[in-house]
Amino acid sequence: MRKILQLIIALVFVTAASAQTFQKNPAGKLGKRSVKTMKKLPFYAGEQDLFYWSLFDGSSNDWEGVGTGKEATLGVAILVPGEHFAGSTLKSINIPVISESMTNVTAWVRTNLDGANVVTINVPDNSFTVKQYTKAELTEGYTIPEAGVYVGYTFSSTDGYPVAIAGNQEVANSLFLQLNDGKWDDYSYNGFGVSPIQIAVSGFKLKAYNASFSGLEPKTTLVNSPFTAQVVLNNNAENAVESIDYTINVDGKKEQKHLDMKTPLPAGLGKTTVVEVEGTSISEAKSYTVTLSIDKVNGQPNADNSSVSAKFINVTQAVARRTVVEEFTGTTCGWCPRGWVGMEYLKENYQDKFVGIAFHQYNKTDPMYVANYASTTDLGIQGAPQCTIDRKILADPYYGYSDRGIWVDFEELNKALPAADVTAEAKWNEDKTAVAITAKVKPLTQGLGFTVAYVLTADQLSGTTDAWKQSNYYYQYTAAQIGDEQLAIFGKDGEKGQQKVSLVFNDVMIGSSYDNSGKNLAEVIEGADNAELEKEYQGSYSVSMPTADVLKNAITEDLVFANVLVVSNTGEILNAIRVKVDKGTNGINELNCDDVNAEVARYSLDGRRLNTPQKGVNIVKFSNGKTQKMVVR
Repeated sequence: MRKILQLIIALVFVTAASAQTFQKNPAGKLGKRSVKTMKKLPFYAGEQDLFYWSLFDGSSNDWEGVGTGKEATLGVAILVPGEHFAGSTLKSINIPVISESMTNVTAWVRTNLDGANVVTINVPDNSFTVKQYTKAELTEGYTIPEAGVYVGYTFSSTDGYPVAIAGNQEVANSLFLQLNDGKWDDYSYNGFGVSPIQIAVSGFKLKAYNASFSGLEPKTTLVNSPFTAQVVLNNNAENAVESIDYTINVDGKKEQKHLDMKTPLPAGLGKTTVVEVEGTSISEAKSYTVTLSIDKVNGQPNADNSSVSAKFINVTQAVARRTVVEEFTGTTCGWCPRGWVGMEYLKENYQDKFVGIAFHQYNKTDPMYVANYASTTDLGIQGAPQCTIDRKILADPYYGYSDRGIWVDFEELNKALPAADVTAEAKWNEDKTAVAITAKVKPLTQGLGFTVAYVLTADQLSGTTDAWKQSNYYYQYTAAQIGDEQLAIFGKDGEKGQQKVSLVFNDVMIGSSYDNSGKNLAEVIEGADNAELEKEYQGSYSVSMPTADVLKNAITEDLVFANVLVVSNTGEILNAIRVKVDKGTNGINELNCDDVNAEVARYSLDGRRLNTPQKGVNIVKFSNGKTQKMVVR
């Protein structure tokens, strides 16, 4: 899945994987936001003219634990890049410590992960302090080759999560892990972060001006219109970057641009920031290529002549975008209350921009469990609580991908122009056992390829049995320990501070066009694999309602919604829509004041939750379980 720029991943989740796979410590930081002190590693230190380098440029207080959840022998490694360090002399490998339970520790250097050690350093037991580095010094220096070199350490531990990770960035060659002398696996893109292994080298010299671009953000643009795009700016030089002169090549047309940095990018190795570049789109509604390169830094010639490219898409018009958040959750998931809070926040604050789908597949004892949905493997889901946003990024459903809140990531993706417009309608069948959904999709760019998926969701689900109660691990902690006002309601002395708590669930997936293996059974729309510009394509599917009484009896017909997802051939959601199921002649009865108890919820006709009565038709749910229509004048 593509990772959107400017966002730093911060996932704290309970894994659904087996005990013999790597996972984050489920306790994490109690789901707290990581408070990064950003203490910089020393550039040069002491009379030895040593250069200290790590892929992690932060404080040891940010380290978290990874492991198998049980006793194991583990290996950890990173690749030291030859492009920067070739010819330098490796002096020490500094091991990040997060657990005192480390024995038989060996630091080493290898030219191949599966090969023999070219350098071996045995580290004494009982020499480890948590949240500090343990230095493994080489007896003789090792000259780093052109191809780079792997540095790492192997050890045994009785601690379930003894491997230090940090930062949560996803960086190539930043985290290799080995379990019990088995195969080495690359975890650099598994959402864990980087290994903060540190090296000390001598004889290292940075170039004077050496900047580059990477990770250009793909964009959807309007034809013949100016655009801005985010791109990562890297500095690997002895001088800070105060300005750059760059070339932007838009579908073969080149322009020179100048950018003054609002804040200089510091000198050093591996310094990065995100900047915005400017360009003008082409005149045709089709995909095109944008390429960037840096010519000068601070007015001086740049040593790096590399470039970065991305595919852009031109559309003919700007239409409404609805952004889809698919949350993997379940009633026995103890950290999932924060997902419930995050989804409720999105529902309340983004209303018709938000399409929420909470699929309760974490545990089959969940009364809202429905097996038929897109597979967690296809979605990239690794545990709960976790969600995808438009199937483009994985995120914690409260803290988000950015660790600044799911709403930050939601807004970022919701800004993007959709490549297709979509409308839909949904109707009950005669006996209310299924909903017939019809979708109309209009591509706004030439050659778009897409499929359509259909999902039913229900609001205001609750029950009185123990199975309906949500597990809650936060009840063990005080508000200060949790460190978040919205989650503190689940902590000690909070309003919902019990080990199991009664909740009302919204946006619950109750049926879809997927089968229980994750295959979309909806008929492929003819021509949709290479669609014509602004031609209307129509598809339909009848989604069955759940048959299990425990779920069926909790559903209010007036609070069932049809969701249509327009999915690109690469798996990302291009646009979506949520519509209320039309009851036809069996509509909601007008209000009979003698037949109600206390009001418990109020909605607009399109299903938005209302905090106060709103002029027009309001749908009101009462404590006796009935739902009726009220006209507010």
